[in-house]
Amino acid sequence: MKKFVQLAHTQEENKTTVMVSIVRNSERRNSDCLTAFGLNSKNMTEEQYNEVISLDKRLKELKGVYSILDQKYTHLGYYDEGHMGNHDKLRSSEELSPIKKILARHENIIRLEIKEEIENIKKKISEI
Repeated sequence: MKKFVQLAHTQEENKTTVMVSIVRNSERRNSDCLTAFGLNSKNMTEEQYNEVISLDKRLKELKGVYSILDQKYTHLGYYDEGHMGNHDKLRSSEELSPIKKILARHENIIRLEIKEEIENIKKKISEI
C-alpha cells in the first residue's frame, strides 16, 4: 500500500497553518477535502470526520448538477420511458410550449434550491 506525504499550507490574517499528514492512497481524496475547508482530522471525532466526507461528497454532486442546470440552453423537459428495448424519447419543445412559462419558473426554483443547499452544506462543514 503506497503512502503519500501531504502538505497543506494556508494563510489567514497573518496566521500561518501548516498541516502535514501521511495518508493511504484511498484516503488522500478525503484528506484533500478536509484541507480544502481548513479542517484537521486530528481535532475531529470519527463521526465528525465521516460527516464532513459525506457532506463534501454531496456538495460535489450538487455543484456538478448546478453547473449543468446553469447553462443557458439547459431546460426542463419530459421524456417517455422506452419499453421493450426502445430508447427513452425526449418530448419536443413544441409539444411543451403550452407550459413553457411554468417550466421556466420551476427551473429557476430548482436552481435556487440547489444554490441554497450548497450554501447550507458549506455552513455545516464550517461549523464542524
